[in-house]
Amino acid sequence: MKPPFVFTLIHGTFSPKAAWIRTDSLMWRFLESRFPGCLITAPKWPGINTHKGRLKASDDIVQVLLQQHQEHPDAKHFIIAHSHGGTIALHACENERVRSSLSGVITLGTPFIHSRRRDLRVPVRVYEEIVKLGRNLWLVGLWTGAFLLLGVVSLAYDAVNAITAISAVDVFCLLLFIGLVLFSTKLRLGKSSLRALIAAPLKKARAKQRILYASMREPYCFLWDLRLFAISVDFDEARIYLRILRGLGGLAHFAHDVLSYAIRPAIYISFVLGFAVLLKRLYLFYERTPDVFGFLINSIYGIVTFQFWGLLWVLALSILLHGLMILWPLIRLHQYGYGEMSLWLNWLLDIHDRKSPGFGPKWSFWMARSRAKPGKRHSFFYNDQVVLEKIAEWIESPELFTSVVGPGSETGKRQSASIFVRVVSWILLMALAIWLWLDPSMIYHI
Repeated sequence: MKPPFVFTLIHGTFSPKAAWIRTDSLMWRFLESRFPGCLITAPKWPGINTHKGRLKASDDIVQVLLQQHQEHPDAKHFIIAHSHGGTIALHACENERVRSSLSGVITLGTPFIHSRRRDLRVPVRVYEEIVKLGRNLWLVGLWTGAFLLLGVVSLAYDAVNAITAISAVDVFCLLLFIGLVLFSTKLRLGKSSLRALIAAPLKKARAKQRILYASMREPYCFLWDLRLFAISVDFDEARIYLRILRGLGGLAHFAHDVLSYAIRPAIYISFVLGFAVLLKRLYLFYERTPDVFGFLINSIYGIVTFQFWGLLWVLALSILLHGLMILWPLIRLHQYGYGEMSLWLNWLLDIHDRKSPGFGPKWSFWMARSRAKPGKRHSFFYNDQVVLEKIAEWIESPELFTSVVGPGSETGKRQSASIFVRVVSWILLMALAIWLWLDPSMIYHI
């Protein structure tokens, strides 16, 4: 007798001996009673919590599904998968032959893994700001040194010759200083060899990012013509666990985003406002001490000190910024959540999960109401009669569940700063501006 239905049950992570895929389980008995004569299989996979392990298991499942379809070509084939078993099932559906042989896939509490590429322009901009700041520091030191030297020469010449009016030496010193400023400005606008140092590593990082993003491939783009029924539940322990892990890493990620968004305007705010305060202090100092030589010495000292501390400030922030990105995988604990612990993978990609893969013309999503006690909600799906009835209803009445909404478009996009990140960033920038204006640490020394 040919079976009218073939059901393939796929267990989740760490559960090769799951009770719900046994012949005496509620799921097994329900399917046999609701669909008489059906064939039920439960292929096992190692249950390893790694992305590579799941991809390897999906290849094995592909062979099982193709063999079953070859043996029963006239039957309707369905997959019922729990937790990451749904991930394996969807990866198996990347195979066109498997996809065409299936009548539908039901996922129970599956964490749909998505990934986004991080914006590598942030560390590049930070590096460029450090280069600019370092060059500015060198130029300001050059200008102020020349200003001091030429001013001392002019003052000495005027003192020896007792000339009170503007002399030829003053004009010569002034023109020489202007020429030096113009020459150094031309150098400033030229290409920097320091920028070339980051070009090769950046190219390699972007190539590595493309490779890793491709390795963390998401099967959802292959499922457009597949019937998919995703069932989820609130307060699912597995999802809560993943959210907690992501939240711990999210603290580092949030700090990283705030610093990334605020560091460039902070540099400009610091220098514009800093020089404004510095000029005000210099003016007040000159009113109190009309000694030109002392004024020059203190002015040079104040400007150079301000530039030096600004450079150290940007260097410290950039080190913290990159430190957070490097420590990211340690904080996020991927090996206990998503099963990956690669430094590069977590630095270049943002990996997260959702309740559903998105929306498609044949995709359906249902949020079940669990009556199970906390701690058992992730496993209640295959032990709840309401869920089983909903699965049977979906199998028997496909037209009632179809969706006409297009697929989500955010998968693969680079991250952008959220409104909350921007608000916190600008609050920090305002606090920085107030701190600079008050100058509690007397960084100007004037």
